[in-house]
Formats: sequence, structure tokens, C-alpha cells
Amino acid sequence: MNEVAHDGIATGEVVVRAPWLTEGYLHDPAASEALWAGGYLHTGDIGNIDGGGYLRVTDRIKDVIKTGGEWISYEMGRAAAAAGGQAAGQ
Repeated sequence: MNEVAHDGIATGEVVVRAPWLTEGYLHDPAASEALWAGGYLHTGDIGNIDGGGYLRVTDRIKDVIKTGGEWISYEMGRAAAAAGGQAAGQ
């Protein structure tokens, strides 16, 4: 894993590490191992960090996210957030 420049331009996968994060997925050791590859929790987000240390999430690695226990299209969720309401079909 390589750290990218904190210039607000260079992007990479957002990974985090803290003692209060989940240890993994229940009954799924392979997914848990992938989640914590390299000792960091892989969020599935793409982002950059500016010179002030602020993180900006710019994209997702996958085209879907899980919210409220259901998988939805990232674009559907993004459109709903922009509209201030629920995504169509929700």
C-alpha cells in the first residue's frame, strides 16, 4: 500500500485504522481478511486529502453501496442525496 500526496489532487483508496472498527464479517473469514488487507480497513471509497488534512471522498470502487441493509446503485443514492429525498423505487 502506497500513501499518496496530500495535495487535493492525487487519489487513492480510502483506508482507515482505529481500535473501535469492526474486526470483520460474521462467519466470513475470507471477506474479513480482504477487508483488513495490509492492516488497514478498506472502505471501498476513492478519495484525496488536501494540504490541510481534510479527506474528500470522490468515488466508489464498486458501483453499489449497502445502506439500511439493502444494496443500491451508487448513482441512485447520489441522485437521491442531491434531490434531498429518496431514490426512485425506495
